[in-house]
Amino acid sequence: KVKRNGAGSKHASWLTPREARSLAIPSRGTPREQKGRHEHGLSPAPAREVSNDPVLEEFKAAQRVLGLRPCVVVTYEREAYAFAPGNVRVTLDARMRSCRHPESFFDPSRLLVPYAPGAVVLEVKYDAYLPDIVRDAIQVPGAVRVAHSKYALARRFE
Repeated sequence: KVKRNGAGSKHASWLTPREARSLAIPSRGTPREQKGRHEHGLSPAPAREVSNDPVLEEFKAAQRVLGLRPCVVVTYEREAYAFAPGNVRVTLDARMRSCRHPESFFDPSRLLVPYAPGAVVLEVKYDAYLPDIVRDAIQVPGAVRVAHSKYALARRFE
């Protein structure tokens, strides 16, 4: 995700399962210390030559230079709706859960703890304008308009 001057955009990259594991569960220590030892039980992906994928290369550079490491897995159930006029996208996110162990992303049997029981996040995104019919439909009595980050909420109890 990239945010500039209040506007946001997302960029994506296709990964093999092995590449995803190596990015999400980086090995620790020097190569000599790592040899034969992987706490998460997964073999690291072989080094991939520089790809033509700018998103993947930027992410890998950020991991190296900034020391980015995964710290939490967040999952939720989403209902999504679209409305062509205004390019409106409405999502409802519920049953939000998190786990502080990055390897749980690849192991669905890991316990994920609810962090906002009973809460539902209604998000509305649109491009040029929000049609009145949508604006009227999303008026929910007692709802509060706030900025929301599922990631920030998942980490607040650490």
